[in-house]
Parts: sequence; C-alpha cells; structure tokens
Amino acid sequence: MMLLNEKVTLSTTSPQRWTAASKKFPYASGKAGVGPGEEKLAAELGGKIMGGSVSYDIALPGGKKLEVKELDERGQLRTGTEGAAASSQAVSQILKICDELADIDTVILKSAAKSDYPIQLDDFIAEDIPLIKKGEMTTPRMIGSEKKFGLLQALRFISALLKATADDEHTVSLDDKDVSVDNVQFARVADVVGIEDDELRVSPLSREMAKAKSRAFKDPEWFVDAVWARAAIPSEVFPDADALAIVSPDGYRLIPKSKLDTALEFTRISQGKPRFKIR
Repeated sequence: MMLLNEKVTLSTTSPQRWTAASKKFPYASGKAGVGPGEEKLAAELGGKIMGGSVSYDIALPGGKKLEVKELDERGQLRTGTEGAAASSQAVSQILKICDELADIDTVILKSAAKSDYPIQLDDFIAEDIPLIKKGEMTTPRMIGSEKKFGLLQALRFISALLKATADDEHTVSLDDKDVSVDNVQFARVADVVGIEDDELRVSPLSREMAKAKSRAFKDPEWFVDAVWARAAIPSEVFPDADALAIVSPDGYRLIPKSKLDTALEFTRISQGKPRFKIR
C-alpha cells in the first residue's frame, strides 16, 4: 500500500471514484467495528482504521483524523452517539417546552381565546408531542409549514395569551422586599408558596399561563433562532475529526472540518440523533 505524503492537506473536493489502490477491498467489509467504505478509503489515502474504541474512524499519515459516514436512503447523513451528545441541550429544551405545553388545560384556553383558538393545537398535543418525546423532531413538526401546525405556531399562540393576561399587578414579599408582579408571575409564586385556590386572586387562564415557564413561550422567535436552528452544528457533532468522509459504493468525498458548517445542513432529529444533508 502506498502512503500519502504526510504533508497532504484535506480540502473540499468533488466526489472521487475508487481507484485501483482499493480494488481488493470490499465496500462493506463485514468486520466488526468497520463501517462501509472504511477499508477502501484507508487504502486510497494510506490511512489506518481505528475501530470502535476511538471517536474517529481513520488516522492518516501525519496524524490527521477522518470520520467516515454513508448517506442513508433519503440521501442524508446519520449521526450516532456523538450527534446525540451535541444536540442534547436543544433536545432537553424542546422536551421541557412540550411537557409544559401538554400540561396546560386547553379547555380553559378555548374558553378564553374563543374564535382565536387554533383547533390544530389539540391534534398537535395529542399526536405530535408523543412523537417528539420519542426523539422524532422534524422541521415541519418544529416550525410548521403551509400544511402543518408546528410547535412554533403553538408557542406564538401561548405567547399572545401571556401578553393578554399579564396585566394586573400584585405585590409579593421577597427577602423582606415588596416586589410587583403581574398575574402570571403571581400565579407562579402562588404555586411555589402553596396559596390555596380560594385565596388566589388571578383568573384560571393566568393559572394555566403560569405553567408556560420556558423562555420559548415568551419569545417564540428565540426558539427558532437559538434552539431549533442551532440544535446540531456539524463541526460540533464531529469535534475530534479533521475531516468528514462521505462514502458510497462509487467513491468518496472529503470535507475538512473548517468547511463542515457550510457543506452540511441540519434537517431533523430522528431517534434523538441529528441528520444532515449535503448542500
């Protein structure tokens, strides 16, 4: 096997076909811990297969590290435990938002909102939230589409109700200091200190709105920009690799870490792990 020059640099390339250098190696090796295309790529680049004991797949001459991935049947890149770890914060935030939303009594919301109540919200809570909790988070399910009511639409509806109910002021004593709070804040304080319902001077709607504690309910656009859009950053999903190799039975493509965030686009989370497509 001919080794590459140790000064070889990794750069974004158009797909490269397998050459005679890897002809004797099968695309699917069948060896434990060795993924599709790894043996052929190691032969092409003069690298060493690392196996499942380290966080990357191939070590190149000079110490460069490659992560090797095959696109799925949708033409998307599936990630493993490294992807789940990188997106764990966003997933936790989304699950917390959904738990709070599912805990709100929609009967009270319907009574308060009347004709402004989005009837699709009931189906979203009943059908989509269980799937989200199973780790199935698609873009339409998160931010909606022309045909799909998503989490973003639910957040916008709750946000409008929060603004409508946060009017009256109440005075509470915190650390021997009197503080003015609105209806929703007062209802949250009441839950903490255990004020009985007959003593609570806020509407049932305010009590329900008090359950919407996550920032996303107050600022739905923050949810889009800071949570969903950044749920999985490619360069953070593969932190230990100097480049990502996309392999297929026909050949391979190398994407250096510096180009990952522009070459790959986050599409969804499936089974709790992010997926990407090639731009």
